[in-house]
Amino acid sequence: MIPIDRPITVLIHADPGLARDSLCSLIASFPYAKIVGVLSLDSELAEEVNDLLPDVVLMDYVTGTGNIELIPALKAVHPDSRFVVVTETMKQKQCAYQYGADDVLLRGCTGQEFTAVFQKYFQHSQAYAATGTASEVNVREVSNESR
Repeated sequence: MIPIDRPITVLIHADPGLARDSLCSLIASFPYAKIVGVLSLDSELAEEVNDLLPDVVLMDYVTGTGNIELIPALKAVHPDSRFVVVTETMKQKQCAYQYGADDVLLRGCTGQEFTAVFQKYFQHSQAYAATGTASEVNVREVSNESR
């Protein structure tokens, strides 16, 4: 269960570029969310989830990368974390659910669709959001260059 006395923490796993920038902007727009990390390498995903303990892991699924294959093992260790996957096709969406994604969004979804999926995770934070606390973004960038 995600506590209601703090913002929801989100780890974003996506390749650098417009898609990742858009995901970061959307999450940062929620006043009750805190981005705790942004990474692109699949090999770092498990380590970062273990280190940062995010409430939500937002993953951009690209065929052949293997990142969604990590979901079952990560959920076994972190059963309270939620895994939201962004995909390009219905086939990828189905695959993401088979690997245990809690929610899946198709790339190009509207802001309303994105918000609707995340609303259930943020709903418990309405008391926190009502305090007027602005969104806190403390991005920890993880990439080849930083390691």
